[in-house]
Amino acid sequence: MQLVLRDVCSATKDWPDCIAQMETVTSELIEQKKPSLQESIEFLQWLKNGHFVFLGYREYRIVEKADQFGFCVVEKTGLGILQDGIAKVPGAVIGEKRFLGLYASSAYTCELDDIPLVRSKIILPLSKVEGELHGFKNFDRMKAISHQE
Repeated sequence: MQLVLRDVCSATKDWPDCIAQMETVTSELIEQKKPSLQESIEFLQWLKNGHFVFLGYREYRIVEKADQFGFCVVEKTGLGILQDGIAKVPGAVIGEKRFLGLYASSAYTCELDDIPLVRSKIILPLSKVEGELHGFKNFDRMKAISHQE
C-alpha cells in the first residue's frame, strides 16, 4: 500500500510539471514549422485540454551498441511515477520524450473525427469500404460508425 500511495503522491505533486513539459514539447514541434507535424501537435494539445491524466514523464536518448539501437534514460528528467532515483543534432532523431498516463473519461465521449491522429486513421478504412467520403450519405455513415456503443 505504501508503494501505491507513493506513486499517487508523485503523480499528483508532479502534475503541473508534466503539463509544463507537454507545453514545451508542443512548442518545440510548432517551432519546426513542418506541416507533417500538425496532427501530432493538435493531438498533444487535445491531450493537454483535459483528455489525459498525466502520471509521469521521462526523456530517453537513443544509443547504439554493437550495431543495435536501444534507449537510455536521460538522468534527472523523470517526473511523477517515472521519477529518476540532450545533446541536439539538427535533423537527427536522438531520443524520445515519453508521457505516461491514462485517457481521461472525457476522451471516451469525444467524437472520433474530433480527435487528432484518430480522425485521419478512420477516413482511409471507411473510404475503402464506402468509396470517397463525400456527401451527406457517407458522412452520416461515418458518424454512425464513430458513435457505436
